[in-house]
Amino acid sequence: MLLALAEEHGIGEQVAGLLVGRRQSLLCNVPLSALLTARRSQIGISRSSMARRVGIAKSVLDDLEKGAPGVGKNPRLPTLRKLAVGYQLSLPQVLVAAIHSMEAAHRVRKN
Repeated sequence: MLLALAEEHGIGEQVAGLLVGRRQSLLCNVPLSALLTARRSQIGISRSSMARRVGIAKSVLDDLEKGAPGVGKNPRLPTLRKLAVGYQLSLPQVLVAAIHSMEAAHRVRKN
């Protein structure tokens, strides 16, 4: 699924290259909110500062870190790229976490 999404956005080779030998460490069951919150805490900056660093509105970052992006507000690839750079994470880590979050939200809506 991750590679299919990457291929769709023209970055399949880069993602595949990053995944080689690292599948276990990247494909964990951590939602995007937990990944972002933990990483920002490690970096040691406020949410407002991180929003400026990433280049997105603080309200958007608040929603992403709280795990409440809502219907129709799932981050798109350009935003995920900004998050990866700002949080000093690899794009595949951010993509996997975003996919995990979307799958979890889908399961909740189904029930």
